Amino acid sequence: MNRKMKNLVKCGLIAGILLSAGGGLMAQTGTTPTQSNPSSPGSNGSIVQGKDTSPVNSSNVMNNMSTRESEAFQRFQAIPDSQFEKKVKVGEEFLKKFQNSIYMPAIYSTLSVTYIQNGQPEKGFADGEKALELRPNDARTLANLAQAMARMNQSDIPNRLEKAEQYAQKCIQITPTLVKPDGVTAEAFAASNNLNLAMAHSALGTVKVRQGKFAEAIPDLKEAVRLDATKDPTNLYLLGVASENSDHYADAVDAFTKCAAAATANMQQTCKSGAAEAQKHLAAGTAAPASK
Repeated sequence: MNRKMKNLVKCGLIAGILLSAGGGLMAQTGTTPTQSNPSSPGSNGSIVQGKDTSPVNSSNVMNNMSTRESEAFQRFQAIPDSQFEKKVKVGEEFLKKFQNSIYMPAIYSTLSVTYIQNGQPEKGFADGEKALELRPNDARTLANLAQAMARMNQSDIPNRLEKAEQYAQKCIQITPTLVKPDGVTAEAFAASNNLNLAMAHSALGTVKVRQGKFAEAIPDLKEAVRLDATKDPTNLYLLGVASENSDHYADAVDAFTKCAAAATANMQQTCKSGAAEAQKHLAAGTAAPASK
């Protein structure tokens, strides 16, 4: 491991820099119209109510259960992410009570992000993988898991980088095939897809940085920066690290400078130091041509 990689790990910017603050992770609380309304025609949860309005009527019993399920899901969605313990408790209770619910993938996906954001990545990864068992082509969950797995400490989990790479590649592969749900604007659909792709490319770039394949990491990290409307400074930092270790010092100065401008206080100084070091190399005339 070279000097720059030692600094990278020492700073903890991959091991946990944005996991505590989200790391760009987005809880998948949104669902398609059919998923979010079990009583809508044609949905999996559609119940045709019988003429007998008595609560003992079997159709009405099922309809009441569907209504309670929908209301419970809405209560879960309404809990702010900042109320971690309450969010987790209500979500886990929902999964126990409604074990065949059409909302289970969304609950698992949201809990996955919630656990990861609050320093319990193992629980988060487990719930994310349960979400993928139920909905294998869930691009948002694939992207969330890929980025989080790539950024966490890998010392005792040798296959975590492989999983991150697999999830990221699948997200990139399936995203162009996704169909826009009814009731979602084209702009919102495109923004959601771009964010998923940004996380997936960030994961691939992070994996390559961890493997010391700095030049190979640059295209994915540049794509992550381009697609990410949230301007995650970690991607800029990693791009700076990859560029500097590939002797593309002008690119490194640019990435580190943008990172310092976008980062929180605890990360700004690291980015400023990176820019200053890259600038010294640039002034010394040892730079390689700018990367494509």
